Amino acid sequence: MRITTSIDIDAPVAAVWEVVGPRFGDVGTWARAVKTSTAVGVPGEPGSGRSCQVAVAGFDALTEELLRYDDATRTLTYRATAGMPGFVRSATSTWRVDSRPGGRSRFTMSADLVLSGWARPLTPAFALYLWGVGLSTARDLRTYAETGRPRRALDGLVRLNAVFCTACGALLLALPGWWASHLGGPPPGVLTGLGAALMAYGITLGLITRRAVSASTGRGVAVLDGVWVVATLALLILAGTTFSRVGLTAVAGTGAVVAVLGVLQWRAAATSLAEAAATVFQHTEAPSGRY
Repeated sequence: MRITTSIDIDAPVAAVWEVVGPRFGDVGTWARAVKTSTAVGVPGEPGSGRSCQVAVAGFDALTEELLRYDDATRTLTYRATAGMPGFVRSATSTWRVDSRPGGRSRFTMSADLVLSGWARPLTPAFALYLWGVGLSTARDLRTYAETGRPRRALDGLVRLNAVFCTACGALLLALPGWWASHLGGPPPGVLTGLGAALMAYGITLGLITRRAVSASTGRGVAVLDGVWVVATLALLILAGTTFSRVGLTAVAGTGAVVAVLGVLQWRAAATSLAEAAATVFQHTEAPSGRY
């Protein structure tokens, strides 16, 4: 079974390869799937590799050994020697960085896995799961190579917000008449318009998360979530008595989810600002001279 993921990165090929190749053992500094990592040996020398404490369900402490390392082609291949699920007989991965026009790069990761005989019916589900992990890792690399910092919790929260908004919009678009009957009888066209707006907003948030979400953007999204919550409370006060039990539960439940997301996004944005301020402080030299 082979799983391949590619992603374009707005950074020079040498800079991306520096992260992928020479700093092979430092994957824990930028990949969210890896809690910590320790280099073993020097990349390119026999016996080199890394050990990783991972945050991926089904995996244990991983030990990975480099099989091939080529600075000229910016390609490396490694295999897992310990820590994979018991039904995985062997796992080998190849990472490559290629140059793209305009000073950009393309990162490609291919994983070759052999499953035990009894587990082969699980191949499609396991492949989809690993593809998701690989895509997340590739995006983590892109963020780190482009910005110099790893992706934060704020990115995941805004992405979750995007999925939730899109799902809510899709439900309204699919069944405007049904929802109207449970929400006091507003014109179905109004609900259709609201559904379309929510889907557009969710898609926009999803596009934003293709890059690292800035603290200011995260706070802006949190403020919009606050507007949603205030509007929800006003709707419940003014028209809640006309809602059916299903409608009341849906409106109140949606407002509660948005409120939680808003608070978490605001706090995550504040953490990002604090980290940025700490980084600036650490890199600022005290002025010299007499006073």
